[in-house]
Amino acid sequence: KSSAEEKKIFTDYHDEYFIYQQALKEKKEKEEQAEQISDEETLKKNIAELENLHIAENEMEDLEKRRESLSNFERTSDTLSEFLNYYDNAKDSLYSAKKALSRIDDEEIEALKKQFEEAYYDLDDSYSEIKNIFESAEDKKRELEEVKDRLFTLHGLRRKYGYTTADILDSLNKMKEQLLLIEDYQ
Repeated sequence: KSSAEEKKIFTDYHDEYFIYQQALKEKKEKEEQAEQISDEETLKKNIAELENLHIAENEMEDLEKRRESLSNFERTSDTLSEFLNYYDNAKDSLYSAKKALSRIDDEEIEALKKQFEEAYYDLDDSYSEIKNIFESAEDKKRELEEVKDRLFTLHGLRRKYGYTTADILDSLNKMKEQLLLIEDYQ
């Protein structure tokens, strides 16, 4: 082959290689842009997820304490139910005993009659208060379920964002900063 032909082949090769290099560079830039857009979209999605939950500082820790308290009340509620059943069974007998004492007309027993009557009404007042507490148990059971649901949601965030509420909120702030950097770069 002549030197002119070799030069032309070399020039053609060089031109084609240059075009190839440009195409690779453009492909890489498009991939980086797509990755950046994907990162930006992921950040926006994650930020929206956390912001929509309106997470309060120390919320998980406070909810854990509240759950424990409500769980204790749930056990107490079962015992209160048992107490109310026993008292309901005894109430008629106590009333009958008070009525029987009231029919006695003896000064020696008068102070005891009054003491028993006061004790009967004190017991009845205590019974009413305990019954009110027991009846509020439904509200507390509902609150316990709400607390458990919220904790389940927050615990689900742990593997993505951190173990404590502070870690999760810190992750949110870092993602916001990253998003600002990406948006400023564009």
